[in-house]
Amino acid sequence: MALIEYKCPNCGANLKSEEGNKKVVCPYCSAQFTIEDIRSQAGSLNDFVRESEKDPKDSIKRTSESNNVMAQELIKGEETTSSGPVLGKLVAKTALFTLAGILALVLILFGVFTIFFPSFMVTVSDKLGMDKVCTYYAVSVYNRSNDISDLADVVERGYQSHSWGTVSKYGKKLINRKDFGEFCDLKDIEAENGEEGALIAGTYDQYIVGLIAEAMYRQNDEENALDTAFYLNREVFPANNAVVSLSLIVMNEGDVAFAERIYEELNTLYETVNFDSEEDGENLEMLIGMMRDFISSEGSAAEAD
Repeated sequence: MALIEYKCPNCGANLKSEEGNKKVVCPYCSAQFTIEDIRSQAGSLNDFVRESEKDPKDSIKRTSESNNVMAQELIKGEETTSSGPVLGKLVAKTALFTLAGILALVLILFGVFTIFFPSFMVTVSDKLGMDKVCTYYAVSVYNRSNDISDLADVVERGYQSHSWGTVSKYGKKLINRKDFGEFCDLKDIEAENGEEGALIAGTYDQYIVGLIAEAMYRQNDEENALDTAFYLNREVFPANNAVVSLSLIVMNEGDVAFAERIYEELNTLYETVNFDSEEDGENLEMLIGMMRDFISSEGSAAEAD
């Protein structure tokens, strides 16, 4: 029979077996194998040898190409998943810088107009209904000009915004100015010619002094409020004068104590008011009667309580 040679899977020695045998024993290591086992292991070994005999550079090249493909896929994936957030952040930063620039420009312009163009800011704040801000800029205008018309504007705008401290402070300056009487006469002429935007009951001096007296009263400065209201009315007592204005405010507030002080002061005017003017006498008598009735009625109500 023909002999077939094999390699021992255990020690690698040459094995010889007759054709047809199913088992073989290695004479060197005494290991026993079936012919199928030997053939199977020999096939795997041959495959390994054939793979190992290939050029190692080809293996390295294939590995490198594979890594490059994987790297490119990874980069593409990162770009795909992160491009949205990156773009969003860029847009957000751009918008933020733009907004900051606009705000900075607005603040700069605001500062420039505040410092150099307070008259313009008076107009703007008046249009926007910002009364207290408007009063602030009116003060700034007056401090620059020292003009009596700007000073009167401060008092009127301060009264409109209920800035009682401003009205009191600048009202005193207005009354004490030497050109106060002349300015009030001009305002009355303008009103007669229809140049005034608002109708004022009585003369302008009584109107503006009434505002100042009320502001002092609102600040609990009753002494100055009383003196200011009677400032123009110790020798004459026209209709719609400052004392009448203050008295109506006090009665509306239900302030009996201060009403009594006004009532006492009114009674002293019999000695100073010129009663040659029948109208002045009637005006004085009418206000005294109103104050007396108010004090009496409020006093009775207080006793009843």
